[in-house]
Amino acid sequence: MIDVNLIMAAQNQDEDAFRTIFNQYYKKIYKTSYFILMDSSQAEDVVQETLLQVYLKINKLSDVLSFERWVYRITVNTCYEFMRKKNNKNEYSLEDFLEIFPNSLVSAEISPENSMMQNELQRKVLEAIYKLPLKHRIVVILYYYNDMNINEIANVTKSLQGTVKSRLFYARKILKKSLTEEQANFIEKNNGGVLYEHR
Repeated sequence: MIDVNLIMAAQNQDEDAFRTIFNQYYKKIYKTSYFILMDSSQAEDVVQETLLQVYLKINKLSDVLSFERWVYRITVNTCYEFMRKKNNKNEYSLEDFLEIFPNSLVSAEISPENSMMQNELQRKVLEAIYKLPLKHRIVVILYYYNDMNINEIANVTKSLQGTVKSRLFYARKILKKSLTEEQANFIEKNNGGVLYEHR
């Protein structure tokens, strides 16, 4: 839920409001950036650049209710810029990501005996996501792990809703092929069945 008063305070140059926004969105931006770039250093740079752009341009945001979509649009665009400038081909470390977000892909409410299964599942899911074409990867990240609907993703990526649906359908099809039936069932169980459904 967007805190309208907080956003409006930030638009009026309230430094405390800015700090609250930065604290609320730092990890969200980092996780999204890491999913896209799979590079912890670049993801950190994207966070800094995104938050700087938010600080400099928030007073120009006319619809405060669209704040979160606006932040993610800046995040995605900044990731694109980093990939163009640095020809992103770095070796990625799943361990780095899982250390920072140990339960980012499946439910944290898991019995100890399934912890090894969870770790292995997260690695398999991350590997499968990173093998997707970039545009499809971004749709998956925004839909499943930022809880955005089709319309919101279309807004963030400046795409048609039909294009978003097509990319999500294709990505889901590839992910199903990449994961075993047991892993897919485990994901559905721990994510309310949303991995293979549209909103």
